[in-house]
Amino acid sequence: MDMPSQAPPTLPSDPAWQGKRKFWGWNIAVSAIVMILVPGGLFLYGMIGMQGAFGTLGTKGADVDALSNHISEVLVATSLASVFGLIAFVWMIASIVRFCMISKPLAVIEPQPSPKSGTGQPLDPPLRS
Repeated sequence: MDMPSQAPPTLPSDPAWQGKRKFWGWNIAVSAIVMILVPGGLFLYGMIGMQGAFGTLGTKGADVDALSNHISEVLVATSLASVFGLIAFVWMIASIVRFCMISKPLAVIEPQPSPKSGTGQPLDPPLRS
């Protein structure tokens, strides 16, 4: 027995609805990119700063002034990476929530099946005698 095929659901053609979905979709993509690249770049800068600190330690011995300059750069880079990563994470979560909460236009919302009839249509009123 062949099952009747159903057409796949289509996105509504309401321009305002599509504009909102596009806006929040781009927000998700941009915040995910920022969340990866900015902290990654700043942590990489911190690693390079630590190489400079160990290089200073190897050439000048325990010169506190030269060593403290490199360590302070590393601490600043690490704290900036943490702050920007947290901001981008919150931005991405807010964008995902907003994207998921965009309701379909009223013309597209399909009727929910009634618990008694199962067809989505209201039950016929009872006949009066």
